[in-house]
Amino acid sequence: MKMNKEIQQAKQSLKNNGYFIDNLWHIDDVKDGANSEEEYFDCSDNLAYQILSDAIEQDYINESIFFKIRSIISIEKLKGLEIMESNRLIAEFMRIDQVDIDTYQETNYNLKYHTSWDWLMPVAKKIVREVELDIEYENEYREHLMNVVPFANIEDVHEAVVEFIKNQNT
Repeated sequence: MKMNKEIQQAKQSLKNNGYFIDNLWHIDDVKDGANSEEEYFDCSDNLAYQILSDAIEQDYINESIFFKIRSIISIEKLKGLEIMESNRLIAEFMRIDQVDIDTYQETNYNLKYHTSWDWLMPVAKKIVREVELDIEYENEYREHLMNVVPFANIEDVHEAVVEFIKNQNT
């Protein structure tokens, strides 16, 4: 898609005013088959725009974006000392003795739930397996954990585990 100077200036103006402009959609995305192996879709600009509108303005898309924004904010908040506290929360959920947690942190500074799959996956498995037997655990946090695990992003899984545990402790 050719971008003229006027469009570039408009995008820059939006960006300067706080709008995210790195993922804009255009009617040509519809007509070109959404960058797939599909053939060119011959339609009017109005129909292409309506298809974009129908695809993008779905509640679940907005909910997914806002959920991801909240997740990223949570990760940012967890940095530094908050990661230590969230890892301590996980260790307590795993019923690791408090003395063992303190001893480990004295010698190694930080528990590794946020950086090691070997540490984190047993927690996720416990939530998924044990919780299936307890209806009290059924909630959006568990469902979110089950949705992020297959995508293998340790930050997302760590955040989902912490949010689940925090929710269970309230």
